[in-house]
Amino acid sequence: MSEVDWSDEAFAEVAAMLVANPDRQIELAIAVGTVVGRLSKNPEQEGESRWGDLRVTFVGPLIVYFRVSAGGRSAEVAQVRLTG
Repeated sequence: MSEVDWSDEAFAEVAAMLVANPDRQIELAIAVGTVVGRLSKNPEQEGESRWGDLRVTFVGPLIVYFRVSAGGRSAEVAQVRLTG
């Protein structure tokens, strides 16, 4: 299992989404849990590579940008965006 860390920015983005979308809190919470589950299992195989060491994955209504440490021991969620 890999450790999953959240940048301050990503944490704040999710918190803001939850406050701004009270009717979607359950959906967002499930998506966040899915992100953590996927990244903790095999972060090097999750999503698509982007620029530099950044990767992106799409989970439910979330677009999640993350980095994987050398050897896949940990993943850091860098940014989270809400789709449409």
